[in-house]
Amino acid sequence: MNRTMMTATNTLNQLQSKIDQISKNIANVDTTAYKKTQTSFNNQPSERMR
Repeated sequence: MNRTMMTATNTLNQLQSKIDQISKNIANVDTTAYKKTQTSFNNQPSERMR
């Protein structure tokens, strides 16, 4: 169960980072020299429990 909680926590942190990045892009879209930044997620290989 501890591993499940860590996975959920990591996922939520990644999603929060993506939401933060989107909100910054929206807030700055009308500024001079605006550059869009992108956040991407990669699937990491799952580890086997031994």
